[in-house]
Amino acid sequence: MRNMQFLILVNPDFSPFDPSAVERALRSCDSFTHLRNSEPGGALIECQYIEPDDWTFVRLSCDAAGITIDHTSGAALKAAILVQKHLGVPIRMIDDDNSFDLIFSGIQSVEELEAAIENAQKP
Repeated sequence: MRNMQFLILVNPDFSPFDPSAVERALRSCDSFTHLRNSEPGGALIECQYIEPDDWTFVRLSCDAAGITIDHTSGAALKAAILVQKHLGVPIRMIDDDNSFDLIFSGIQSVEELEAAIENAQKP
């Protein structure tokens, strides 16, 4: 997989996320830490997702239109899976380079998500 800088999660119909549902999703897993509301950079919600050997930042935009996840490491992909799982709805994911467009749900592992991203690569 190529080295993307960040992932963007949006609702498939581009409607805004419910901030309280996003906050509940982030609070549902102990790996999401340091949750802050109305972050000084403009995010409605910001937190870190931490694994033993990796981490990333997760932010809900000020208009609730999208969730950005820094980097695209295993931790970033795992954070995306957990957000989708806890929101309980399909999520559309693209990268900062717009090199793929994927709607996913029910993915359980980073390896499954990596395979789905590879299959969703734009020509």
